[in-house]
Amino acid sequence: MKEKFAKLFKIQLLNFFIIFLLHILFFLITPKSSLIYSNLFLVLSALSNAFMFTFLLILINIPFVFLGNTLQKIILFVTNFIVFVFIFVDFAIFRIYNFHFNGMVIGMITTPGFWDSVSLGFSTILLFVLVILSIVLIEYFIVNYWYNKIKFRHLIYFYILCILFTAFEKIGYAISDIYNLQSITRFTKTYPLYQPLTVRGFAKKILKIDVNKEDGFKITKSLLHYPKNKLNIAKPDKKLPNIIVIAIDSLRFDMINDEVSPNINMIRKKSYDFANHYSGGNSTRFGIFSLFYGLYGYYWHDFLNNRQGTVLFDALKEAGYDFKILSATLLTFPEFRKTAFIKIPDSIEDTFDTNDSTKREHIVLERFIKYRDSLTSEKPYFSFIFFDAPHARKFPKEFNKFKSSGKDANYLIIGKNNITDIKNAYMNSVYFDDFLVGKLYNYLEEKGDLKNTIIVITGDHGEEFYEQGHFGHNNSFGKYQTKVPFIVYMPGQGYKKISSITSHYDFVPTILSMVGVKNDYKDYSFGTNLFEPEKRDYVVSCNWSNCGIIDNESVLYFSYETHKSFNMTVYDENYKEVTDKNFINEKKKRLNKIIKEFTYFYK
Repeated sequence: MKEKFAKLFKIQLLNFFIIFLLHILFFLITPKSSLIYSNLFLVLSALSNAFMFTFLLILINIPFVFLGNTLQKIILFVTNFIVFVFIFVDFAIFRIYNFHFNGMVIGMITTPGFWDSVSLGFSTILLFVLVILSIVLIEYFIVNYWYNKIKFRHLIYFYILCILFTAFEKIGYAISDIYNLQSITRFTKTYPLYQPLTVRGFAKKILKIDVNKEDGFKITKSLLHYPKNKLNIAKPDKKLPNIIVIAIDSLRFDMINDEVSPNINMIRKKSYDFANHYSGGNSTRFGIFSLFYGLYGYYWHDFLNNRQGTVLFDALKEAGYDFKILSATLLTFPEFRKTAFIKIPDSIEDTFDTNDSTKREHIVLERFIKYRDSLTSEKPYFSFIFFDAPHARKFPKEFNKFKSSGKDANYLIIGKNNITDIKNAYMNSVYFDDFLVGKLYNYLEEKGDLKNTIIVITGDHGEEFYEQGHFGHNNSFGKYQTKVPFIVYMPGQGYKKISSITSHYDFVPTILSMVGVKNDYKDYSFGTNLFEPEKRDYVVSCNWSNCGIIDNESVLYFSYETHKSFNMTVYDENYKEVTDKNFINEKKKRLNKIIKEFTYFYK
């Protein structure tokens, strides 16, 4: 038995070198840094990731060492061959699209008619066949002959060395992440199934390291091509308006009415009401990202890894705006201090001397009023105000309009039949934040700012209470988790309802056009000007590893992570699974365009 285990480890040692050579292909096509340690990390992470594949193959094959010699060889050959082919095919995909094998690829190639419009060419097919034959031949000799040439003591040394350099690489990345070494963190998507190690919580709580420091941060080189062209900003011929964006966490579309939100509803009746509006995500980081970048949430991971700010604030700074960012919850997780607000850290207030979440909501309003009263120049200002009460379903007792115990949800027993108390608490918290929005509006009116201030009221995402089979958010792309109010108060304008499909990623093009940016919207966004609407058939909403392509009758749900490649489902408007193959294939045709857009802002 000892010999069989030794044989397994020897074979996988040789396979490690093949896997590493395949990883070198990814290394060769990745834009390098001018920093030696950055490129060294790229090599080290290739070694580490190759070893993780090798370790996986060992785990898969351990149960088969008890089989006969011939059967064990066959299984070893097959499993190793599958991994080799997977990595090579993934490289081909990565080289073309800059992302790894995922559900979009599966959906695209399984859509009827795809292969009619794609011609690989004889040379491509020939090269692929030659590579496959080479893999077969190499693996045959490894499994049958070459492994015998490895001495046992060399085997031990090799695996100890692999463990050491893998540990070194993981710790190196963790330290780089803590100290914002963008020259390292930007490489997390280079290799297939690569898993970075992050210990930010441990560093903050135990080691007392300031993991949220933005001061002095520098971008050395980015894998992103954002914006596509330098912004061309014309000097405005009139005074620019103030801009206030009020985002209420988990505020869904049907909460704007006289019962739950009378003040916001009053403002809505004086504003542009985008009644068919969707967030770019079903959770906070992806919703706010889509709002301030005008991009699909898919890009979040690489924008964070590259510590890439938004052109929105670049343009507003050049136009002379002052900034005040106020949040009732910390902007460190989600990491907006390292993304959207990375260039304006001194404008942020998100830490208050109280653990009472409802008091923080009041403080946010008070701080805005204090900020506004302190302004003496004629500079326009941009303020983002983020209320959090509906997310935690917290409210002062005097706002218990919709009778609720106010108790936290028991997630082990909560269900459709006992959700009423929890939903009432949610509506009470919306009612509470609506009160604060009303106070803010009245203050602006008394100050005279309504004459020259644009006010946007929206949610980062929605919140579901089993209306379509789910609870909360981040687990469905149905309308209750993605459809949010989007109310735009424009000075001197009255009420207008817009029923066409709009999205958070329309906000940036709208604002930039107002401040004189002349670039085509496609230079920095997937959106369009809200006031110059283009017909849109669908929007895209994303979370950590999945996206939904949403229209008025369906949601195409798919994953962009390799390990979830076969997660693809089409749902109808009630979020019931669709089985009609013709309907499904029609919706899947959109993936061709989405794939191109998912690669658009990479170098």
